[in-house]
Amino acid sequence: MALRLHPQLTARHISASLPEEVKNNVIDVSREDDMCETLGAADVLITDYSAMTFDAAYIKIPVFLYVYDLRDYINDRGELMWNLKKLPFPVAENMEALVHSIEVFDNEKYYEDVAGLFNELEVKEDGNASKRIVDVIENIITL
Repeated sequence: MALRLHPQLTARHISASLPEEVKNNVIDVSREDDMCETLGAADVLITDYSAMTFDAAYIKIPVFLYVYDLRDYINDRGELMWNLKKLPFPVAENMEALVHSIEVFDNEKYYEDVAGLFNELEVKEDGNASKRIVDVIENIITL
């Protein structure tokens, strides 16, 4: 298992305190330069409120949201940008629910739901983003 702490924690030299029985099975990748390389090596992502949720979903990695502190998070920071219940990612507020969501995970339905979300959001990833931006800039410059 690879563990990546939030960059702010890593910058403050805060490390994960792992129980002894799992330390040998966890690799801390918090200081790796490129999160995308780590994500590309993953089979599954378990995260909380990270935007990398959408990166993982886009490259067809199953995502599970483990939000054990959801109420505290909302009290401290306000409402989330997304209604978690409307996202295609299984949401668990405790370890038992997380394990259950992994056990009953339906790969086919998940990918259908992710495709539906990206369609609804009009996500357009076709390798031509830079060209489209240049076209927009050139159109503005020639006005």
